[in-house]
Amino acid sequence: MDRIKHLRASMDATRDLWVVVDGGYTNQTVLSQLPERTVLIGRIRGDAHLSHEPDPALSKHVGRRCVYGVDAPTPRELLEDVSTPWEEHEIRVAGQTHSVKCKRVDGLRWRGAGGKQLLSMIVLAPAPYRGLGRKLRRRQPGFLICTDVSLPTERVLQAYAWRWDVEVNFRDEKTLLGVGEAQVRNDASVEAAPAFSVAAYSLLLLAAARCSSTSLARVELPPPKWRRKEEHARTSLQDLVNAMRADLWADSIRCFDGFSGLASNRPVTTKPEKHLASAALYSVA
Repeated sequence: MDRIKHLRASMDATRDLWVVVDGGYTNQTVLSQLPERTVLIGRIRGDAHLSHEPDPALSKHVGRRCVYGVDAPTPRELLEDVSTPWEEHEIRVAGQTHSVKCKRVDGLRWRGAGGKQLLSMIVLAPAPYRGLGRKLRRRQPGFLICTDVSLPTERVLQAYAWRWDVEVNFRDEKTLLGVGEAQVRNDASVEAAPAFSVAAYSLLLLAAARCSSTSLARVELPPPKWRRKEEHARTSLQDLVNAMRADLWADSIRCFDGFSGLASNRPVTTKPEKHLASAALYSVA
């Protein structure tokens, strides 16, 4: 929560801050303390209990003001409700346009959010995909809430689809860069080692954003034999690391000269030399 408030304070007051979270952060602690001009989009449980706004006539009686109205269907009940039609929207994911079916209900209150603000509930239909053996399968349905009831559904869905980059970020930092695996014991080092790794990761991505991935290396790296021959919409972190290694090691191992300066009297029937670039640059994890 302190990080959200810090980001909000550091931004221009005329701009909105969008916070896209998973179910672990969609709770009263976060929702009840959101700063001004901050929008939260997050997942909720399928059995979450939400309510409509109270009837204005009921709020005129003597006593405590009524906050919650009649019960709204739970996200899973809305998913199975055949009387509520599906809406179809298009979002961009992995460089391609995908059609998403959803249902939306606005003007809801949730005790899990403290009942202080109106919410929009969006239910996503299970999306089909091809699994192993090209068998058609379906993913689990998605249940979202948004604290800004005026936002179009397309923008809410697109913002949540972009959240996957955060998961890719965590995977790259932990699996490829080994953040948190440094063998240090000093208190200052324990705190500084992960921060240093994340800073190096950020600088590498910034360099890739300012230039093409191939310009990090003097010559474009030949792809390894085991890689599928297909074009990807984005350059992976491993590709960037390999390109940086090639740029740093090219003079030492002469991996792009093809050993042209060495005399060779081998007959043409012998096995070809192994490609040093693949051996040195793709074998290091």
